[in-house]
Amino acid sequence: MKYILGLLTTLIVLAFVQFSFASKAGEKVKQKAGETVDATKEYATSTKKEFETKLNSELEELNGKITELKEKAKTSGKEAKAEVQDQLKELETKRQDVSLKLEKLKKSSGKAWTRMKEGVESAWNDLKSAYSKAAESFKE
Repeated sequence: MKYILGLLTTLIVLAFVQFSFASKAGEKVKQKAGETVDATKEYATSTKKEFETKLNSELEELNGKITELKEKAKTSGKEAKAEVQDQLKELETKRQDVSLKLEKLKKSSGKAWTRMKEGVESAWNDLKSAYSKAAESFKE
């Protein structure tokens, strides 16, 4: 009986020690997971800001080029002027679309940001294509 009682006591002590180690390991895992989440958020925020800054810069540059096209349109002939005006209206519409989407993107986060980023990139590509088309018409 003493033997069984001693064995039982030993098993209880071992179980307690095991539980204590497991608890400490669990706390370390929680801490590491928290650090990983923080690092991921920081990276995503950094990436978002970089994207927004880059697109803002490119949009400002393209706005200057669009202004130049508008100035050239003022000096073009009547026939060319009508065609160019249509292209400039399309450019302005697409530019406003990109600007609005970029503003919404700045206010978004997480999965919404990822989805919206794709929409902004698509609108940006449309704007660049429209600009290229309009710029080509001045070369002819």
